[in-house]
Amino acid sequence: MLSGTVLGAIGSLTAAGIAAYTVWFQKFRYEKEREPLLSPMIQRFHLEDIKLKDDWETQKKVDKKWAETCVTLANFGSTPIIDIEYSYQLINYEYVKNNIETFNNIYKDEEESAIVEKEYNYVKIEDAPDKNSDTELRYPYLYVSGPGISSVNNVIHHYALKADALRPGEEVELKLPSYFLIINNYILISTRDIRETKYINFEPELKLFVHCTDVEQRKWIFEFKIFLDVRNKIESNKNVSNYHITLAFDFVKSHRA
Repeated sequence: MLSGTVLGAIGSLTAAGIAAYTVWFQKFRYEKEREPLLSPMIQRFHLEDIKLKDDWETQKKVDKKWAETCVTLANFGSTPIIDIEYSYQLINYEYVKNNIETFNNIYKDEEESAIVEKEYNYVKIEDAPDKNSDTELRYPYLYVSGPGISSVNNVIHHYALKADALRPGEEVELKLPSYFLIINNYILISTRDIRETKYINFEPELKLFVHCTDVEQRKWIFEFKIFLDVRNKIESNKNVSNYHITLAFDFVKSHRA
């Protein structure tokens, strides 16, 4: 039979263990509550009779790097974040490149058989030039031509931009890369123009990287997948085509840098 002294010691140890766990849990919860919590917002666009290089927000031509169309990033955490920097990567680069090449041949054949009675749009992804070449280009690029468009090269590169600090509940606009809009416009326009729509089932997917610093001066990296919802609706008639598209996302991961 245990003596009162032993029982008292066990009780003291138990109480100390519970107290230590309580302190640890409170600290853990405090730190978790102060971690950044970021998320893009789903966005919908109604586009009317778009052209290959049209921006979805302004309907003006995009430049060689960035569009005016943005991803809205919201801070759902309880603390501010600073030093925000973001960039994108075309996740399925080879897949999109190969499908564009296949589809270009279909589009050209349709045009030559007079099914498309106008100058056809043309998009091609070129790999990065050899390092020893004379060209100034050092990254993969998107070659673009079409009605009213002189041939241009839109670089496909991991460029980074900075964004304003975010207080809890605030949002910031992150510009999309031009090549993402152009490729999607090409798919939408081509779906309207030719009959072989069964081939138009490839979708560019972006990975959005967001680097930031929290109030404890800890650095974080958030990753999200950005894509167009496959349930895009296209309404066409002889004069105009309307597109109802949704810019959606999936959370990939977040971690300390």
